[in-house]
Amino acid sequence: MTELLSKAFEEATKLPKEVQDEIGRHLLREIADESRWDKTDNKPSSPEDPELARQPREAFVQLMDELKRLGPDQRHDSPTLQRFESQAKSLLADDPVGAHQILGAIAAFRLDVREMHDHHWNALRHAPGDPLVFRNYSLSLGKLGFLTDALRYAERAHESAPDHPECLASLIRATSDLGHMFRCHELIGRWNRSAETTHPLTDVIEKAVGVMKVYKIDDNDAEQIHRMAARFLRERETFVHRRLCDIMGRKGSEWVWCGYEIDIKDERLLLELQYEFGRKTHMLPRKITELFDIEFLFEGSVPTMISDEEIEMKISEYEEAYNMSSDEFMRQMRDGTAPDEFETMSWMILLRTVRDEYSDPPEPRTRERA
Repeated sequence: MTELLSKAFEEATKLPKEVQDEIGRHLLREIADESRWDKTDNKPSSPEDPELARQPREAFVQLMDELKRLGPDQRHDSPTLQRFESQAKSLLADDPVGAHQILGAIAAFRLDVREMHDHHWNALRHAPGDPLVFRNYSLSLGKLGFLTDALRYAERAHESAPDHPECLASLIRATSDLGHMFRCHELIGRWNRSAETTHPLTDVIEKAVGVMKVYKIDDNDAEQIHRMAARFLRERETFVHRRLCDIMGRKGSEWVWCGYEIDIKDERLLLELQYEFGRKTHMLPRKITELFDIEFLFEGSVPTMISDEEIEMKISEYEEAYNMSSDEFMRQMRDGTAPDEFETMSWMILLRTVRDEYSDPPEPRTRERA
């Protein structure tokens, strides 16, 4: 099975990127059907003792916990990854399920999509229907920007173990990453009714849902910009450590800020990625780009926050440099005639911070400057 998959992937790499993605989606749908692993009857195969199968294996759990704590430098350090890989391979005989999950996570760090799939599929072959295998597969897919597939496997994990907190937590994460705030809000409500502690995303997701209602945006609308960002970074072979969410702006003119912590240290390269992505978002409906602000960050950093006075001073500098008012600049941006430069993108981002002055208000509410 593994040899056939490897040959299939080798041939697929010769095809255009769009075709590769479509093949991958079909294969993922196939692997999600655990009944394909057991052809002895018409019922999906399952572990003989599900409760025992879900108990954490000490060596696997310890190794996986250490792997999750790796910093950005360690995740790109070959000797470090080779050490984890060697330890994982030593578990293959006694715990192939755990070993392949660790090897799949390591492959994700290396941005090796084929190997990541191969190991997680092998884990599923040894433990068809295991919810935690589905969950860890979902996490690897999310790191590499396959957000819809990550959601699919998070759903399979939750369906297999609806009362397992880790599976519900991964489904909450997957819906949030894909911009499905309404569904995420519903799942968080389920979490809060059953868990001892309130979910940490409770407040921000509730506020995000409120803002989306004002803009008349649903989960399908929001998914467009989140999938675009994930695909954009995936095509540039950029690993996403985690995605953050917050509500920005003044009361009456809030928007949803989404931060992507990525493994890039070069500030100029980070800004260039932000600029390139900003140009791509022009293809989306304005109501979506006005509500969602995607920002790429160094791992562990925070969103850039400057005072109103500093913003106004910088805007004045751009007006003088380009010899036009901000109103004229925004008109040109809407018409597609403004200079397409790195600096003008920065100007537009600054104006967006005080955009209640420079853009049309969404229905049904009129934004006023605080």
